[in-house]
Amino acid sequence: MSTEAKFIDGLRAYAPRDNAPSFVKANLVVNVAELQAWLAQRSGEVRVDIKESRGGKFYASENDYKPSSEPRQPSRGPVKDCPQPDQGSAGGFDDDLDSIPF
Repeated sequence: MSTEAKFIDGLRAYAPRDNAPSFVKANLVVNVAELQAWLAQRSGEVRVDIKESRGGKFYASENDYKPSSEPRQPSRGPVKDCPQPDQGSAGGFDDDLDSIPF
């Protein structure tokens, strides 16, 4: 994904009005003719992110993220503070199965 914002012609985003309910996160205004012309240059799906600038203004930008074709390797290190099985017994479990209440 590029770091430069790719603005979407015909789509404007604004912060919700002060007295809007808490579930309203943004207001969008669509200029149909501009948006249709912009969409005509694309195919398939278009992903849009609604972002907030450093100055506090909302805007819509195209999300052009493409997943890598290589499988991602997990970036896990050793697990710390995790109980380890007792090496003396089979698999770390108590061999006394008669003490299980079910």
